[in-house]
Amino acid sequence: VQFLLLLFETMIREEVFQLEALEDGLSTIETQLLEEIPETFDETIVSYQKKLTSLHTYYEQLMNVGDMMCSNLDNYLPESQRRFWEHFTARAERLHDHTETLREYLMQIRSLYQAQIDAQQNRVITMLTIITTIFLPLTLIAGWYGMNFRNMPELTAEHGYLVICIVSAVCVLVELWIFKRKKWF
Repeated sequence: VQFLLLLFETMIREEVFQLEALEDGLSTIETQLLEEIPETFDETIVSYQKKLTSLHTYYEQLMNVGDMMCSNLDNYLPESQRRFWEHFTARAERLHDHTETLREYLMQIRSLYQAQIDAQQNRVITMLTIITTIFLPLTLIAGWYGMNFRNMPELTAEHGYLVICIVSAVCVLVELWIFKRKKWF
């Protein structure tokens, strides 16, 4: 039983360092995400999720083994060995909890990623809306005068074309001035 305990202790001796390395990796991804959205974000996150899920299950199994050893062999183990198994179970539980915390951190990074994507899409939609709004009056003018009715006095006016060009330019300039004043772009 002592050999088995030493074997299990050896299995989790360096695990804290592995979890710290994973946490540092997640922190690096979060920092990169704040600067710009990485191209391989999805693949990286899935890789971390698989690793953390695997570790979560592994530590849960170790906790179960420790609990089983403490409860089932309670009558056969000396008090000192039973305390060592309880200590092992507590360490496995702390590793399990740390892994759970990292999984939650990973979910927060995913939420940050989605927020970054949403903000980027909002900027694009805003710009498209502004461009559409600028050209809407010009589209109206083009459609109106593209009908070519005979009784439109501007078609036969000497400076009709110039007046329509000036009206179109004034419309665009007034819209740009309004947008800048309201800080829409």
